[in-house]
Amino acid sequence: MAAPQSAGMRAALTENDLPELLAQLQGSTLKLPPQWAARQRLVAEILAGGNPLELAVLTCELRRWNTERGLPDLDRQAFRRAIKLLEQEVSGLENDDAQMVQQFLERAWHETPQH
Repeated sequence: MAAPQSAGMRAALTENDLPELLAQLQGSTLKLPPQWAARQRLVAEILAGGNPLELAVLTCELRRWNTERGLPDLDRQAFRRAIKLLEQEVSGLENDDAQMVQQFLERAWHETPQH
């Protein structure tokens, strides 16, 4: 109880955080390593860390990859996991920004590569 940060706890996402979260989802970039092993290590760290803004940046980049050329299976799994984690973060928040984030995530879930 005295040291939530050292226990891996963080403050919950609030409605005030949603504009930045939405901006990260819509237009951020992340230089993912082209080598599979290095990329999976970085992706696993972001997913395990659970930081919503980092998850949003990862989701944005994997979404870009998915629409441009499709994702290999493990990257697609990571993309879907990041979306699910973000959906959990915004569940229970009900302002317009929360609805926009939820709609964005829903669209991203169902997008297919544009060949």
